Amino acid sequence: MATGRRLLIICLLAFLAREASCQTLESLREDIKRAEREISITNDLLSKTRKNQQSADKELKLIRNKIRNRRNIISNLEQQAGLLNRNIDEKGSTIASLEQDLARLRKEYGEMVYSAYKNYKLNSFLVFLFSSKDFNDATRRIAYMRRYNRMREQKAARIDSTAASLGREVTDLQNKKSELDKVYQSRNRELASLGKDETQYKASSEKFR
Repeated sequence: MATGRRLLIICLLAFLAREASCQTLESLREDIKRAEREISITNDLLSKTRKNQQSADKELKLIRNKIRNRRNIISNLEQQAGLLNRNIDEKGSTIASLEQDLARLRKEYGEMVYSAYKNYKLNSFLVFLFSSKDFNDATRRIAYMRRYNRMREQKAARIDSTAASLGREVTDLQNKKSELDKVYQSRNRELASLGKDETQYKASSEKFR
């Protein structure tokens, strides 16, 4: 029972952490979409801005706005990476705990199976049953054997349940790692774009001096 409660608590905490993380990541990604829309609008305006002294202030302001949005996206991606890294650490802890539970359950189940095999080989169940003092004693012994078999079945079911939970957590961890790689790739692309934007700003500043 303690193992079942522990597994339930682990799964519940993992679910709540995943929900909170997903909500936060979704919010950050919405911010990125807004910043990217602003950059797209800025690029359109820059392409329409006439290259003369009168438009210099407007052009520089647009480029500064683009750089600001670019930096916001980079900061946002770094926050996403931080959240995903923490989530990966939590998944690692959950997986380690589930692995320990699974190893212990398998050990306990193995001992029960071995004990049952040994008792069967020695006919000790029959000896145990026929050595009853009376009918009531025999009934109690039969009930005991049934409970023992049920315990074995429940232990096997908990092994299956824990193994399934472990498999889901491992798959989720692999997805989080893949997601983190994509975030880092996006961040590197944004850094490269930021460098180009800053070069554009510098060139425009010098041109309109």
